[in-house]
Amino acid sequence: MLFGGLSTAYVKQDATWEWNGVDWTQRFPAHRPVARYAAGMAYDAPRGRMVLFGGGADVGLLADTWEFDGQDWLPQILSVEPSPRDYVALAYDAARARIVLRGGRIADTWEYGLPGTLATYETFGTGCPGGADAPSLTANGDRPILGQPFTITLQHLPPWQPTLLLFGLSNTNWLGMPLPLDLEPLGAPGCELLVSVEAVRPLFSWLGQRSVSWSVPNQPALIGVQFYNQAMATSGWSGIVLTNGGHGRIGDL
Repeated sequence: MLFGGLSTAYVKQDATWEWNGVDWTQRFPAHRPVARYAAGMAYDAPRGRMVLFGGGADVGLLADTWEFDGQDWLPQILSVEPSPRDYVALAYDAARARIVLRGGRIADTWEYGLPGTLATYETFGTGCPGGADAPSLTANGDRPILGQPFTITLQHLPPWQPTLLLFGLSNTNWLGMPLPLDLEPLGAPGCELLVSVEAVRPLFSWLGQRSVSWSVPNQPALIGVQFYNQAMATSGWSGIVLTNGGHGRIGDL
């Protein structure tokens, strides 16, 4: 995204543009910040918001904060904000879910973001048997946010076979055994148990694919709790196959 700037005649701009990798398209939101140059802008990916701060305008240096939600620019009313400035550097810190501001002709650092814990979910390891069609587990970008539904998708499972979705609290140890655990002695060569097993949800995969949803309880005590997933399915009359693993952290944003 692009907002504002100076024209070749040094006229301050208030246009909003989007680049899709091929073309620029001008957007015409109902509201927009005042024309400016040298503002700071960064993308808050989990919230899907572009955040803009400051810049220089005809009235002087600015200290306002705006968010673009994909449809309109929304002014943010803040109790505390950095001093007016231009040539601002903004960047999104994904680990802490914060927009970080640095400088703008002033040697100070500020943070902007909602208080709370960022919910995360990422996959690790590989499914077995290997190859392009190895059983897999993914959340498709979904995250376990407090009080909201959360969905995991299982793919490339043996069709018409019982499946177990495993829930654990560790990916390093289970019942005194280190993880990952080689399952070749159980008739699953090349397969590893990647997570501890504290709970199991039985499923059935008719065509080798299954989505599993549940609502994360709206209990603040769960914020920050980490959990692990892996799916296991029977393969024919004997043997088992497993997906890769998933690692989630419950958050409130």
